Amino acid sequence: MKNKEDIDPEKYYENEQNLNTDEIKQGWNRIELKKQKVDIYYPYDFGAYNAKTEGTIFIFLALVIPFIFTVILSMFGMSHNSNLQLTNIVIALISAAIAFMIIFTRQGKLIWTSGAFIFYMFIAIPIVTSLFSALVILIIGLNSNDENYQFNLSLISILIQTIMEIILIVFGLVYTKNLSKKLLETFKTSWKLLLICVPIGILILYFIPDFIFTFLLGKLWPASGESSDNQNTLVDLISGVGFKKVIGIIALFAFSVLVAPLCEELSTRHAWFLSCGNRWTGWITSAIYFGYMHVSQTGDFTHIIAYFASGLCLATFFNISRGNVTYNWLIHMGYNLLTFILMLVL
Repeated sequence: MKNKEDIDPEKYYENEQNLNTDEIKQGWNRIELKKQKVDIYYPYDFGAYNAKTEGTIFIFLALVIPFIFTVILSMFGMSHNSNLQLTNIVIALISAAIAFMIIFTRQGKLIWTSGAFIFYMFIAIPIVTSLFSALVILIIGLNSNDENYQFNLSLISILIQTIMEIILIVFGLVYTKNLSKKLLETFKTSWKLLLICVPIGILILYFIPDFIFTFLLGKLWPASGESSDNQNTLVDLISGVGFKKVIGIIALFAFSVLVAPLCEELSTRHAWFLSCGNRWTGWITSAIYFGYMHVSQTGDFTHIIAYFASGLCLATFFNISRGNVTYNWLIHMGYNLLTFILMLVL
């Protein structure tokens, strides 16, 4: 990759105009944002991995195998069985670990410099959160008969998960080549485009999945109109009164608005598309995985369509923005902020 200083943007744009028009308009190129300086300085390589080899291995082990096991375990009542939930997390972790080892032996250096490793860190967060939560509960002696037990349990879990995701973000920004520079360059040189695209993206992300898809599906599948298990877990944090509610609001805001959007976009868009090696397979499988990961811990497949719709919108934004995760991060954060405010008001 050329250094930023070695590239003459004016000359680059001049050469771009000389490219074959039909070639430029193929596939996603037809709806991409106009190429910005940041896309020249720090381009995203959708074809970093071989889609037929590493891409197939990744999709099979990171998505297909865990998805199948989640469906099977859900049939045995996983939503109400913590042991089955833990089993499901371990299976997904083992499957992803196998994918990592195989791809690492083939593309050892690339898995670090490209940022593909971020996904494998992300997949480990649920098991790490569960283990540390259990340790904290054991140390402080949390009593299940206490009236604040559910609140304390949710608070401990979300605080540990927030810390784990912050660690992931730091590792991603430090060890992924030019990622932090790309984010800063986008804010510096493309802020006007961000001001236009991000609000539009937030509106699309809110109305298409949460209104149109859920409304239409609710007519055929009434249970889908109810709150998801994932949503209910978050609501538990702000259901208290007084000081307890204030603590819950702060914890939920830090997690859902400040930390989770960037962590999820780095993992399920930046790292996922890289690992797939193809924009089209990355687009659809990223959306499926995004839907799956929000229901995987409880087997709440009733709501997977709504989450899939959100994932499809975010995957589309990622393709349109030429793989610039800055747009996805801000759109996702804005959407979560809007949802957070509505949870407090309504």
